[in-house]
Amino acid sequence: MKNKFLAVASVISVGVFVTSVAFAGGNISTTTQTGTGQMATTTQAGTDNEATVDQSDANNTSTIDQDGGFNEANVTQSDAYNTSTVGQDGASNTATVTQSGDIFDPGNDSTVSQTSGIGNDATVTQDGYNNVSTVDQEFDDNEATVTQNDGYNTSDVNQSGFGHTATVNQSGDTVHPGNNSLVDQFGEFNTADVTQDGYNNDSTVTQDGIGNSASVLQEDSESISEVTQTGFGNDATVEQRGELFDTIPPSNRSYVTQHSDEAGNTALVIQDGAENLSHVDQDGDLNDATVFQSNLANSSDIDQVGYANTAFVSQGGDFDELSIPSNIAQVDQTGSAEENLAEIVQFGQLNFARVEQEGQFDNEGFVTQIGQSNTALVDQNSDGNYAAIYQGGEEVPDCFSCDATIEQNDGGDHFATINQEGDGHLAVTTQNDIGNSSSVYQTGSNNVSIITQN
Repeated sequence: MKNKFLAVASVISVGVFVTSVAFAGGNISTTTQTGTGQMATTTQAGTDNEATVDQSDANNTSTIDQDGGFNEANVTQSDAYNTSTVGQDGASNTATVTQSGDIFDPGNDSTVSQTSGIGNDATVTQDGYNNVSTVDQEFDDNEATVTQNDGYNTSDVNQSGFGHTATVNQSGDTVHPGNNSLVDQFGEFNTADVTQDGYNNDSTVTQDGIGNSASVLQEDSESISEVTQTGFGNDATVEQRGELFDTIPPSNRSYVTQHSDEAGNTALVIQDGAENLSHVDQDGDLNDATVFQSNLANSSDIDQVGYANTAFVSQGGDFDELSIPSNIAQVDQTGSAEENLAEIVQFGQLNFARVEQEGQFDNEGFVTQIGQSNTALVDQNSDGNYAAIYQGGEEVPDCFSCDATIEQNDGGDHFATINQEGDGHLAVTTQNDIGNSSSVYQTGSNNVSIITQN
């Protein structure tokens, strides 16, 4: 049996208080230091480990490395150049690091790594300034919570197998940049929740299999968020909330990709102002996806491959004095699509919309556009069909360059309707054999309508 023990406590100051307690074998170690050059190193190997270090103001550093046993380690360091590294090998791990800052910047760092498993847990709270944190836990009941506050935040949590959960909260800005975060969790009960507060946001959550879920809220500046989840319970919510039109950022984006193989998918993305864009791309099972974006350079693309599809996009772009084109939205619901429905609503400027429901089944359709260079296409290629395109506003004859196409084709129960209000109209409806029906209504200006039903 290994009963290695090493404790180093070093401090340089007048009127310093140092406590160091150590027991080999049943390991325990306690170090308390106050004032100036601190440093503490604790190394314990096998069995009942535990270690506590508490250092106060000035040049803090601490390194604890424990090995197998009932591990636990708590480090609390206060203002100045904080750094902490904990290690811990197997068994009932826990590690809590609280750092704080600043006495004249920088400070903070922290690395916790609890390899090979069993009870994992890790909580890191750093207060300000040059924050960074990395937690890496391997197998068993993982959990990690990181909270950083103002400074140049970054965080990275990787947890490999079983109980995952990870929550990261960052915050900023005290004169940008700041934020970033990456959470990777692989197989079993994944969940991740990231909240960042402003400035140079980014975030990536990648989870691999079983419980997935993820929620990212950024409150915005130069946003971007990517969530990729593969097998089973997927869910994902991204909200970014930026608005700063005079100098453009927040630069929202968001990409969500989910795959399931038994009853996952759902995604909601809300962005709220500036250079929005979103893709959602889901693969199989009970798909659903909702995107709202709001003003400025919207775009959106939803692509769902099979089973209970639904998709809804609402955009609301407006480019005012800025010559950035707003709106465009496409939904596809491709290959083996099934209980389709898709709806796109866009408000103003260079609209375009397309709904197509490739592998078909119970389709519906809908597009509403209200004002400026419209176009809208719905193409359903059969089964339950119904499609509607309206391009003017309710009680207001908006439209402008209008256009519209609905095509539904053989063997469907078709019904179609197009309704455009003012200016460059054209409308084409083609339906082919079985259910047909059609309505078109266009008021003032360059109307044309072509309908073929067979």
